[in-house]
Amino acid sequence: MKNDTSALNDAIGDSLREYNEYNLVKTLDSVPTDDHVPMLNAVNNDSLAEYRIKELHGTVHPFTPVHKKQCQYDDGSLSQAWGIKIGSDHPFKEVGIVREGYTMVENRDLSEIGAEIRDKSGFDWVPVKAWCNGKQFREVYQVEDPNAGVVIPEVGDIVTIVQEMVNSYDSTLRAGMLCYPMVLTCKNGNRSKRFGWEYLFKHNAQSGNWQNEIRIAGEILKNQSKMNLEAFAKACGGLQTIKVNNPQLRDIRQNYIPKLPPQRFAQLMDEFLDKQDFTGWGFLNAGTNVLWHKDKLTNADFNNNRMFVDGIMSYGDDQNGEFIDPNQLELATS
Repeated sequence: MKNDTSALNDAIGDSLREYNEYNLVKTLDSVPTDDHVPMLNAVNNDSLAEYRIKELHGTVHPFTPVHKKQCQYDDGSLSQAWGIKIGSDHPFKEVGIVREGYTMVENRDLSEIGAEIRDKSGFDWVPVKAWCNGKQFREVYQVEDPNAGVVIPEVGDIVTIVQEMVNSYDSTLRAGMLCYPMVLTCKNGNRSKRFGWEYLFKHNAQSGNWQNEIRIAGEILKNQSKMNLEAFAKACGGLQTIKVNNPQLRDIRQNYIPKLPPQRFAQLMDEFLDKQDFTGWGFLNAGTNVLWHKDKLTNADFNNNRMFVDGIMSYGDDQNGEFIDPNQLELATS
């Protein structure tokens, strides 16, 4: 009978194609893509100095000035399209083409609302990271105080809350705020939609009162965050009881995270084997570690994190025969 390590090594053999793909594409981080635009130097030193987050990913400072201008044809007639350009007149970069009714929300304004919500939440927050490629923006803070978190049963680690402010200048992302769990021990963000909450809006005429709507959503930080963390911790404790060997890996890959890119799955498996925690909990941590702590984050990494976390949580539900609903969980009393 094979031990856990032998079975997992068999799983690597089953995933050989994906590993080979990874070896071919792992150098692509150095190749410019749509997630990487040329560096702009349009932000003055004061703006750079005042920015709170030191771990700044992407290629553009998020508070670089941005402008919305109507497009014009060569004959001087005006187009129905409007261009969004980032930077001063020279240099500048066009980052989006939008309609006249597009409501432009500047990253700085959204960041200030996020800071206001944190100040009123009653929690102590620390900056985690920011990411901006000129078109899209994400800013992440976390509650680091263990006393504000929840202990994961069967594991003992503590989960707290992450606040992520998100925006785009090209309509590819809705603007707003997301909150979700983070495991303090490994500092892995778990961008779960199921165990988090969010307020996101489209850049249109109906979003005119977005500041107050986000403030209202921020009240959930005080009123509901504990319930969501309790539910997430309970689900993580259930993952700790699930052994993950060769058959389970095949099931997870094919049925719960089929859209995770091959190179990310390969990196996940490297991490999983290295840490040798062959449980559902160990698999979750391996994936979030890969998707949260990359040196060069892309927008796809944020999206893959959400898909991966909720996929593994669904796997835990099916294995343990229990669906954990954060909206129906009663808070434990001390």
